[in-house]
Order: sequence, then structure tokens, then C-alpha cells
Amino acid sequence: MNKTFSFGLYFLLALNACLLLLAAFSGDMAVPLWMKPIGRMHPLILHLPIGFFVLSILLFFYRRELTDEVYHRLQRFIWFFVAFSAVSSALFGILLNAEGGYTGASLIWHKWLGVLFSLFTLGAFLGLKRFENRVVFQKCVLFGGLALVAFTGHFGANLTHGEGFVLEPLQANKKLEITPESNLYEVAIVPIFEAKCVACHNDKKRKGQLDMSQVEALMKGGKNGPIWQAGNALKSHLIEMAKLPLEDKKHMPPKGKPQLTAEEIALISDWINAGADLKKSIAAYADSSSLKKMLLARMESKKEKNYTFSALSESDIEELNTPFCSVFPLADGSPALEAEFYVSQKYEPKTLENLSNAKKQLVSLSLDKMPVTDAELSSLSKFENLERLNLNGTKLTKEGLKHLYDLKNLEELSLALTKMDKQAVQKLVEKLPNLKHLYLWETGLTEKDMLTLQEDFPALNIDRGYKPNAEEKLQLNPPTLENKNFVFNGGLELKLSHVLPGVKIHYTLDGSEPDTLSSPIYTKPIPMDSSFVVKAVAEKEGWWASNSVSGSFLASGAKADTVWLGSQPNPKYKGSGAAGLIDLKLGDASSFSGPQWLGYQQTACIAYLHFANKPNLRQISLSYLTSPGSHIFPPEAVELYGKETNGEWKAIQKIRPMVDVKGSGNMRRRIDLSTKASDKFEEYKLVVHPLAHLPTWHPDKGKPGWVFIDEITAN
Repeated sequence: MNKTFSFGLYFLLALNACLLLLAAFSGDMAVPLWMKPIGRMHPLILHLPIGFFVLSILLFFYRRELTDEVYHRLQRFIWFFVAFSAVSSALFGILLNAEGGYTGASLIWHKWLGVLFSLFTLGAFLGLKRFENRVVFQKCVLFGGLALVAFTGHFGANLTHGEGFVLEPLQANKKLEITPESNLYEVAIVPIFEAKCVACHNDKKRKGQLDMSQVEALMKGGKNGPIWQAGNALKSHLIEMAKLPLEDKKHMPPKGKPQLTAEEIALISDWINAGADLKKSIAAYADSSSLKKMLLARMESKKEKNYTFSALSESDIEELNTPFCSVFPLADGSPALEAEFYVSQKYEPKTLENLSNAKKQLVSLSLDKMPVTDAELSSLSKFENLERLNLNGTKLTKEGLKHLYDLKNLEELSLALTKMDKQAVQKLVEKLPNLKHLYLWETGLTEKDMLTLQEDFPALNIDRGYKPNAEEKLQLNPPTLENKNFVFNGGLELKLSHVLPGVKIHYTLDGSEPDTLSSPIYTKPIPMDSSFVVKAVAEKEGWWASNSVSGSFLASGAKADTVWLGSQPNPKYKGSGAAGLIDLKLGDASSFSGPQWLGYQQTACIAYLHFANKPNLRQISLSYLTSPGSHIFPPEAVELYGKETNGEWKAIQKIRPMVDVKGSGNMRRRIDLSTKASDKFEEYKLVVHPLAHLPTWHPDKGKPGWVFIDEITAN
């Protein structure tokens, strides 16, 4: 037994020594590709030390049921596995952290508390041998371990689920009073973001370089730029990602996370189409605005009612849920239920039939864009307390409306994007005495038909769809850059466009911000033969001007015959080597670990270019990346040298770019170094120095920065 104990102790000592070494230098660590899956097992195995620890606590309270010898042996055996699983979990966490994506104080606390817990369990394993008869020591071990588990888990939850995750349910119970003067964005859009998005997109965990926890950070967008285009929901990244198939890797929220409901997507889409105003009150929107109508209807539907029917048990509700149908209470403590179907490709009629087990409790049902037929709707009559029904975009026809006649408690019905006629809708309304809201846009009914129905049923609120208000200004979405290749050789025609007719596009080609008064107007493709940065905005009478769109283009008029490196990049970020610097391909600005990027830290990048024909160059340009959140900054200095065959190196130019300010985002940039017209060198040397110390505003100030380059062009 003593030999086994000694072997276990030395084994744990070795693992903890390795842990301390990796934790101390984790910021400079490059993890091989084959080890990344090991790191991603951290969320799985972190529960093992907790489980063994709880077992130790239970054994302590039942120690009088065992002999002293058996109890002490079991405790040492259990604490070996507590210590082993604790150090393994911490090691896996260090590997996971090396992939990036997590920053801030919570990460630092979680990492070092995990290390401390591992060392604590090692000490406990050793101490239980020496102080096995001292109950006070065992109590200190249990209470100390409990405190470390609680604090380590708290900061871990902050990283994975967002700040204040533990107390969030208590805070959520604070009801926000909504009045017509309330800010629409704050009361309608922010709660959706907080419930479905902020857990993965916050200042501690910026998935896709996107922080949605604060307005200022949200407006900067993520790795794909702004997440919405004001006035154009269909072209907004947020809506595009939400509407992708659930199995698509780019679908947001990702599979397994709470999904945006069709109602929430419609609400956000209407808000974007109405201009995505962050300050406008509910009352400021026109009464005819579909956004205002939808929000008022949503507020009305969320008012608590006193239902007399009994509630289903939690287990019964759980049985009704499927991967593509969510069933949940209308409000905390309410017996009433809502059901939401999504992913039309996965819709199954039997799932709708299974909801009959909640025929009394179901008050809200959304079948938005599901391939539901008239025949399948016959089962709806059994839901006697149904108040809201969304059939938008289904295969329902006017003949299928007869299946809705028995829904006497129905208050809100959405038939948008279905095939109807006036007579069928009129008969349906006559059969539904409690109907208050009816959505009929794009159903085949004419504007005159819907106005006539409104006159015939004045108490019914009929939504005819969004109608532009001459007094309401919307913001244009930015112009589109038609060019797909941002590195060109021999010339390029710059092409800009806009989806709306009659839009004027103002542009600049020097990187300055365009304006609608003095900047030239785009009329036809613009021929370019040198590197440039284009920025463009759109304007149209009656609309607010768009935000600007920009693109950086690199011209390569003279290609080097050969290129080689005088210093090697970090092994983790070696891209495709020296050849990748002149392959006319730019790296993905959202992924610095891609095949085009070469990364350097604490070592200057030295690149040599050889031109056999000694061209008369005007400039040499360097493309580089900035991503302050990942410690990637502009070079501290860039030096250019030239030399003749067998000659000495001659300094041509040295540039010191500006260091990024706090809050700057992820982007690709360019440095142009000028050469003299009289100089015709055979070889050029480019020396790119990474930032020696991160700026004082950075959370990791003082640490060395990274520089990433992907292309060198000559003209």
C-alpha cells in the first residue's frame, strides 16, 4: 500500500509541476492541432473532481459506519482520484484556453483558481496520510475544497454563460414597466439579445469577435462586420444566420442553444426594416407601422391572465418537447403553454398531433413557415383554449379555414403569406367572436378587400403589412462592392452597386470618409492601376444616408522572382511559408490561423524579395492584420532596404504606424513604402517589428504583441 501511495504521490507531483509551468506561460503557448480535441474535453471532465469530492463528503458523514482502517483507506483512494481529475481538468483547460476566444478577469481568476484547487487536492491527498486521525484537518479539507469549487465554478460560469449567470433568474424576475414612451430597442430588442445571444457574445467571451452586451460594442459588429443593415433585414447578417438550417455550422444561435422564435425573428426584422433606431420610443412609430402593431400585440399577449384549468407536470411538458418543437409555460407559475415549431425540413405532423396531450393548456401555437396542409389543421379544433395562432407561410388555403371555426377563444390569427380570398376570410371572422388581431399581408387579398373587411369589422385590428410613411425616414443600407478579388495585377475596374433604384453612391479612393456634399458620385466602373482604399456611402431623397462600406485593394505590378524568409514565424502561425507572401491571395481577416497568415512575436519578420530584371519600383506594400483582442497589433516599425548584386544594403524607408486605440476592431490594413525612381535594386529586404509591449489600455498591458502579415506587393 505504501508503494502504491508513493507512486501516486510522485505521479501527481509531476502533473502539478507540468500544470504550473503551462499556466505560467500559457499566453505564449502554441498547441498542436492533434491536442486541440483534448483541450475541448475540459467541460466534460471538470465534473469528475466535483463528483469525487462530493463522494468524499458523504463518506466523512458516514465514517462511523465503517472501521477506521477501511474509512482512511477509502478516503485516500477517493482523494487520489479527486487530485488526479482536478489536475487533468486544469491541464485540459489550459489547452482549451490556448485556442483563444476567452478574455478578461474571469478567465484569469478561473485559470488560477483551477490551478490552486489542483494543488489543494494534492496537499489533501498527502495530508490524509499524515493526519488521518485528526477530524479537524479533514473538516478543513472539506470546507476549503468546497469554497474553491464554488469560486472556480462561479468564474467558469461567467465565461461560458455570461456575467452574473448564477443570480440571473432572480434578476430576471424584476419586471420592466413598458409604456408608449419606452425606448423600443431597450424593451423589445435587448431582452431577445440578452436571452439568446449575450451568453456567447459579451466582453468576456467574444465568439466571432462580437460583443452584444453593450450598445457601443454591438455597433462595431464582429468578424463579418456590422450584424445588421438598417432598412434591409434580408441582407442583415443577424437575420441571415438565424434563418439558416439548424444543422448549418453558421446557424445562430448554434444547435443546442435556445433558438430565436419566428416571432422574435419577425420582430427584429421589422425593427431593422424600420431603420434599426436605438433611441426611438414606441409612440414615435406610426400607428400603421407593422413593428408597432406587432409589439403592441406582443405586449397584450404577455399580460398575465388567470386560467382555471390545471397545469401539466414538468415531466409531461418535457415529453411534449422535441428537437424541433419547443413547449414552455406562458409565464412563471402559469398553467398556460406556448408551442413553437421551427426548421420546416424537420416538421412532422405527428408532433402536432402529440400536442393533444396539452389540449386544455395550449393557448399559443406558432406553425410559422411549416409545411402544414389543410387536412392537418383538423386537429386544431381540440385546442379549446387556443388564443394565438400563427399560420404564416404555411400551405393553408381558403378551404382549410373551416378547421378554425371551433376556436372560439382565438384572439390573434396570422395568415400572412398564404392563399386566401375575401369571402373565406369574412366567414372565418364571423365564426370567431373573440378575434382582435388578424394579419393578412401578402395573402392575395387586395388593399381594397382588406379595407372593406376593416370597415365591416371595426373592432378587429387588421394588419395589411408595412406601408411606407412619407413622414418616416429610413436609413439606406450601404452600397455593395462587386469586386471579389482584393489583389490584382495589371489593372482593375472598381464596381459599386445598390439594391434600390435611384440611389446616389458617393465614394473616396484615399481612405478618407466620403460625404454626400463634396465626394464624387459613382456613375460607371472606375479603372485603377495602383493600390487604393475605397469607401462609399449611399444617399437618396427621403432616406437617411447609409453607413459607409470600405475595401482595401492591393495592386501587384511587379512580382518578385523568388522570396525567402530571414526569420521564421511562430510554428503555430506559419501559414504557407514565404511563398504565401507573393501568391496574390489575402488571408481571412476573421481567422488569423488561416493558411495565408504568418505570425511573429518577439522576433522581427525579415523577408527578402529578388527581382532579376531590376524593375523601376514606385512602392512596396505590406498587408497586415489587427485584432487587439487577440494581441495582434500594427507593426511597431517597418524597414525597407535595397541592394545591388553583391552590394551593401541601403536603407530606403522606415515607417512607424500608429498603435491601435482602445475599442478598435478586427481588420486588414496596409502599409505603403515608397522607393526612389532612380533606384533599381535586384534585392529588397523588408523588416517588420512586432509591438514589444501591449499599450496601457489593454487588459494584458506590457505583454509582447503579435504582428501578422499575408501579402507583399510591388509596383
